[in-house]
Amino acid sequence: MNSIKPAILFILVSLVAIAALGQKSVSGSVITTENEPIPFANITSSISQSSANVEGVFSIEIAEGDTHIIVSAIGFQEDSVLITGNKTIATLKESSVEIDDVVITALGIAREKKSIGYAITELDAKEIELSSDPSVVNRLSGKVAGLTISSTNGGAGTSSRIILRGNNSLSGNNQALIVVDGVPINNSTTSNSGDEWGGRDYGNGVSDINPDDIASISVLKGASAAALYGSQATNGVILIVTKSGGNSKKLRVNYRTSFTAESPYILYGLQNDYGAGRNGRFEGAWTSTNGIPVFNSSVDFSKGSWGPLMEGQRIVDWNGDTTSFSPQPNNYKDYFRTGSTFTNSFSVDGKIKRVNFRFSASNNVTKDIIPGAKLNRTNLGLKIQSQLTKRLKLNAYANYVVNEAFNRPALSDSHDNPNRNFVHMPRHISLESLKNDFEVLVIPEDEDKPPYYAENTWFGFWNWMTNPYWNIEYQRNGDTRKRLFGNASLSYEFSPKLKAMIRTSPDTYVTEFYTTDAQYGLLNSQGGYASSEDSQNLINTDFLISYSDKLSKKFSYQLNLGGNAMYYEKTVDARNTSGGLTLPQVYSIENSVNPVLDRTFLSQAAKNSLYAFGQFSYDGMLYLDISSRNDWSSTLPEGGNSFLYSSASLGFVYSELFNRSKLPEKGFSFGKLRVSYAGVGNEGEPYQLETTYQTVNNEGYGDSQFINRTVPNLGLVPELVKSFELGSDMKFFLNRLGIDVTYYNNRSFNQISNIPVSAASGYSSAIVNSGVINNSGVEIQVNSTPIERKNFRWNANLAYAKNKSEVQELGPNVESSILYEHWRLTIEARPNNPYGDIVGYGFLRDDNGNILVDGQGMGIKDQTPKVLGNFTPDFSLSLSQNFSYKNWTLSMLIHSQIGGDIFSGTNMYGNGYAGNFTESLEGRAEWYASEDARELAGVAMQDWTATGGYLLEGTYAAGSSIDGQDVSGQTNQTYINPFDYYERVSRWQDEIHEPFIYDASFIKLRELSIGYTVPESFYKKLKLRGLSLGVFGTNLWLIHSNVPNVDPESSLTNGNGQGYELYAYPNRRSLGMFLKVSI
Repeated sequence: MNSIKPAILFILVSLVAIAALGQKSVSGSVITTENEPIPFANITSSISQSSANVEGVFSIEIAEGDTHIIVSAIGFQEDSVLITGNKTIATLKESSVEIDDVVITALGIAREKKSIGYAITELDAKEIELSSDPSVVNRLSGKVAGLTISSTNGGAGTSSRIILRGNNSLSGNNQALIVVDGVPINNSTTSNSGDEWGGRDYGNGVSDINPDDIASISVLKGASAAALYGSQATNGVILIVTKSGGNSKKLRVNYRTSFTAESPYILYGLQNDYGAGRNGRFEGAWTSTNGIPVFNSSVDFSKGSWGPLMEGQRIVDWNGDTTSFSPQPNNYKDYFRTGSTFTNSFSVDGKIKRVNFRFSASNNVTKDIIPGAKLNRTNLGLKIQSQLTKRLKLNAYANYVVNEAFNRPALSDSHDNPNRNFVHMPRHISLESLKNDFEVLVIPEDEDKPPYYAENTWFGFWNWMTNPYWNIEYQRNGDTRKRLFGNASLSYEFSPKLKAMIRTSPDTYVTEFYTTDAQYGLLNSQGGYASSEDSQNLINTDFLISYSDKLSKKFSYQLNLGGNAMYYEKTVDARNTSGGLTLPQVYSIENSVNPVLDRTFLSQAAKNSLYAFGQFSYDGMLYLDISSRNDWSSTLPEGGNSFLYSSASLGFVYSELFNRSKLPEKGFSFGKLRVSYAGVGNEGEPYQLETTYQTVNNEGYGDSQFINRTVPNLGLVPELVKSFELGSDMKFFLNRLGIDVTYYNNRSFNQISNIPVSAASGYSSAIVNSGVINNSGVEIQVNSTPIERKNFRWNANLAYAKNKSEVQELGPNVESSILYEHWRLTIEARPNNPYGDIVGYGFLRDDNGNILVDGQGMGIKDQTPKVLGNFTPDFSLSLSQNFSYKNWTLSMLIHSQIGGDIFSGTNMYGNGYAGNFTESLEGRAEWYASEDARELAGVAMQDWTATGGYLLEGTYAAGSSIDGQDVSGQTNQTYINPFDYYERVSRWQDEIHEPFIYDASFIKLRELSIGYTVPESFYKKLKLRGLSLGVFGTNLWLIHSNVPNVDPESSLTNGNGQGYELYAYPNRRSLGMFLKVSI
């Protein structure tokens, strides 16, 4: 029955169209005074209304006796155009005052911005082209109010997290939907960087888009803006429009080349006073031969720098060389290299007969600052529009991508993460010794076995540390993704009022991975090889029928009916050797000693949708949009897999009430109020309705199955998000000042989440519908032109966003939902708290909040985990400015985030385990001086009152006594050994996380660029259409940060577990230049 109703409606509107075909129509095109097409121009006759397409071509019905049509377009003067036969050419002049804009909305529909009843921000290609980042979404950081972009800190090509207006879901990824030319693409992430022992980040789908193919990006923030995309768009939409072919019969060629040099930025603050040892002496890590200290790498105490001052003493180092005990101030910095990115892009476009086309090719080659890491991406793109007949039009876009990465860096707690090595390595060990002695020749006692080279490094207690130069030489990994995505559509214009479109949009890719574990290395001395293939297919097929008309001169409307069928499939086939390699150092699956381990994973999902929406306008000042969508999802129970949601928005352009001709004189150019309300559903992930299992094929020994220990939910219902938005858009002084203010409130309920269950049940968790999350906030976007002269223009834009997040409810008797967990610290959602609590262990405190210490001056650990912070910032603020003088431009972007917290594992280990960071110097010299005085006086430690050391700010706990006197409640005055303090707070499996929670506020100079456009008089002599060049930089200056040693934006995962940093790589400062040529 559900399928019959749309069919009946389609037949009825088709009959109306057939009746309309008998009316007289004229066609033509709308062009500028420079003979360039004007897209989306409005055409009006005495009986109908129409619009031009992207090439400026139109067709409209006219009444007998009509001699003129009215043609208007945004930014151009309206004109009454004489009808000349069946082909009418309308030439419009540019308008000096631009009040309205055209923006691309859901489903790729172009509309006047003033008619939109919800918040939308649009950026053009120029605002994202001056960056070397391979991922286009990273270039949006700081440019849109309410949009937060963060990347896993792990080298070029890592994944990006894209959040609009906070986090709405406990189990979903909370990321915005990526849409290209009206069609969603696969933006899934492949990463295991958040695993217990770390991993690698292989990027996400949006990084495959060629930035030079982009014409504009629209950010649809609210549920009303995104409702037509259904549950996929619960968290907003990033809508990308690609460049189209020109309307000229003469081919146009564009070429752009750029080079960027990258250097490490925000390096660890390593101390250069003390080297290996304990208690300020050659102890722990040292033995002695003939009075010369000899470094002993086989003991646990060999890590860290708690030994004596480095004053050039003669020592025998870890590699057996006799050398001086001296600081190595640049060994961490010098490990990294100067990176580079070469980008070459080429495009050609034009028109051949009825076909407009654009072909593009691009190659991006990145040599990362991390030695051995490289990224190579090649894009081939083709976009065509063809007027097959007078009424039938073909649109098609295809992009083929080959993305190759070599030696992606290990992240987080991976033993081959070089940052881990430098955080713990004693400060006297030179980089040259690691580089020159990373392997050692081993001659086996068995004469039948050949000699071999094994890994050699400064720490031999166990494989907890590896030599980064051994890893560069032998620990290899790589991945190659081949992807084809795009769409093809047919549009038929039954009449200027009635149109239909059908489209199919495949997105398919295969990624092949391999990893070698070097034989005779510390990670896996037996050696090993692993390979896998990840195949993903996403197919969207949709249709849209649109009918528009005018009921009167002032009242017009457009009705739309559409549907979508989505199918997604993912298959992973993974294999690895077992028991080592049969032939030494031959890395292949077939060279496994034991039978190969083979695993296959399959995931499938499907969803069908029908939707209807309408736009109604009155007198160019009142605009009403309503929509309704019904989804049928395979991830929900068969009897309850249908869910319906609706949206409505109203825009009131109140400035139309005034006399438009006098508005500029009054200084007020434009004013609009808007309000919207929407509901959007989210059906969750596949296979939450039944118990799943994993099969491991151990060749020769049969298969093994492992049951998922999560209780399924046979009555699962979709999550729902109810969104309310109220906003105002105002422009003043001939549009030189624009202010857009938005308030929103999003309430997400029926959360699909995992809650813990009793282990006695045989399960660890259960899938339930429970929980309510509320996000509310304010966004302010200010666009201004403070100065505008004949040869000089200054534009300044401000973006402010404040989001208040609150977890209002979880399930019955559920105190928290764990979003991420690593080494006894968790990121959680807790009732009545903001989303993203950082929960760990801290100090015991008294009623006044003072840290409690014992009689020895050591802080006392609170054995109950508690909230130590929250990763949600208070607000973000960015300022972008653009100055143009004649042919020169200067642009800059300052981006800030105020509030929010981060736990830094790097600081915990760099100060605690290692004593390598400068913060660990506090009190060290004073303690050693006190100890020297004690020993000189011959006093036992228990009878000595230290005269210096580390003094923890706090008060003595109840029952504390010193020299037999009760000091309970008094201010702590007992100095302790700095090593004892830092060892205590970073003690393995008994950490105190609190000292390493930092305010994550920052202010950054994100971008700076200078451009020059060569005068037309010069480049025309070279027979060119345009010539420009310039220089640019990104991540140039960390103006303010409260987080020592690491970038405050660092994160070990792009999932919901934000606010956790561990062994992060330095950020990349980029300086580049570009040349752009148009022929």
